[in-house]
Amino acid sequence: MENEIISALTKTVEKLIESQEIEKSWTDTWLTPLTALTGIFITSLLSYHFGFRKQLQIAELRARQELFGALMGYKFSISQLYVSRFEAIIISDFHEQRWKLTGTNENSIDLQEAKRWMKKSENLALDISEKNELLFRTIGSIKATFPESTELEKLTSRIYNFKTPQTYPAPDNLKMEGLDSWKETAVSRLQKIVNNEISLPIDMLLKHLDIYGKLKTPTKGWRWFRS
Repeated sequence: MENEIISALTKTVEKLIESQEIEKSWTDTWLTPLTALTGIFITSLLSYHFGFRKQLQIAELRARQELFGALMGYKFSISQLYVSRFEAIIISDFHEQRWKLTGTNENSIDLQEAKRWMKKSENLALDISEKNELLFRTIGSIKATFPESTELEKLTSRIYNFKTPQTYPAPDNLKMEGLDSWKETAVSRLQKIVNNEISLPIDMLLKHLDIYGKLKTPTKGWRWFRS
């Protein structure tokens, strides 16, 4: 009886040892490599995710920098085009009035100058149309690229709907001595209108975009990425 008990205990111990060896063998053969592979996979996945996200952020940052620079350029070029175009109309009116006051001679230099300046105004109108198309495309890209907000919508809408300057011909009863003063007043009024209706709205949009960071330190100060 005693021998049977010892024999049974011996077999139980052998089975336990065997099961432990099997478990250890499975662990050494499969579990450890699988764990290592899983770690490598997760590390690679995270590296790809953060690397890809970083590349997207850099691309978005560059796109915003280009849009900011383009808008700043339009602020000056479009404003100057509007001033030049309507100033040409004023100068044309100035020479036409001089022509009328000096006898409406068909060979008058003033008549030729009036026509020349009016032609220049017409040519500038085509330049303005082309430049406005580029400006409005840029505004559309800005709305798609920068974070949405009520302020951004208001500022871009003002640019889309800015008022075109208007000029008024010299009064028929204006005498020669008053023409120069009329021209200077009309040009000064034109410059104020262009500044208020075109330059100022673009400048306000630029300031709004600039609150997202400084172009000189994009990697540290910019917060131009949507969360």
